[in-house]
Amino acid sequence: MAPSKASSKTNARAAAHGNAASGAIGATSRVTKPRASKAAQTQSLVESPVKKHRDGFLNLNLPAKSPRAAIAKSNATQSPLLRLPAEIRHLIWSFAIGGNYIVITRRIGTYVGLKHESKPMGHSLHGQPATPSNYRPPALHLPRVCRQIYLETALLIYKLNKFVFPRSWHYVWEAMDVWIKNRILAHKNAVTMIEPSNMFWQSYKMGFRQPLTKKFPNLDHIDISSCPSWTKRRIPPGEMEAIKSIVRNREGPDVEIGWIP
Repeated sequence: MAPSKASSKTNARAAAHGNAASGAIGATSRVTKPRASKAAQTQSLVESPVKKHRDGFLNLNLPAKSPRAAIAKSNATQSPLLRLPAEIRHLIWSFAIGGNYIVITRRIGTYVGLKHESKPMGHSLHGQPATPSNYRPPALHLPRVCRQIYLETALLIYKLNKFVFPRSWHYVWEAMDVWIKNRILAHKNAVTMIEPSNMFWQSYKMGFRQPLTKKFPNLDHIDISSCPSWTKRRIPPGEMEAIKSIVRNREGPDVEIGWIP
């Protein structure tokens, strides 16, 4: 017996409804949690915000399930370098980063741009002996390698090097002022050695500058070599001790006052 037209239409509607429902459930089950590609995961890591402490230092605390935490753990357990004892790593970082004069100057043609060059400590900045040919500049890029190396090296750059600001003839946007303005508090707290420029000393002697230890509380060495007319040929007898006395009175007895020709 042939089916009636009404029965055929009813069956067709039921079949269509069943197919649509089946397709909807299938689609829903397939798109509940799509797996991101490695490129998308990497992009999310790059774009995720980085938290900082109040002193500007990066906050390296991570949630246990964070993808970054997994990467940090992998670095610490698989890297031959990071598996070394902390004391040995510190010696390596100190050798790679410390023991240099970091000379900060303004870029030509701009009041705000700064540049730097480095020279080994123990070699005069203002004369001979010259920088040895086998000198290797400090590895200032180390804090960018990974989170653990950042934690172990970012402040060593400021603790183990002397920051030098050569003679300047411009009071506005003086290189040292620009440099200080752009340092986070953690960096300023880590500085231990500094040689201010002649322009700084001009205003310092007139009382227009705060003591350096106000900006750098852990400062233990101040070099006065860049002061105007303070060279071996031009220092009158007894002037060097008088200058040291002025600086010591303002900075305190615990700060060493040095002078390198």
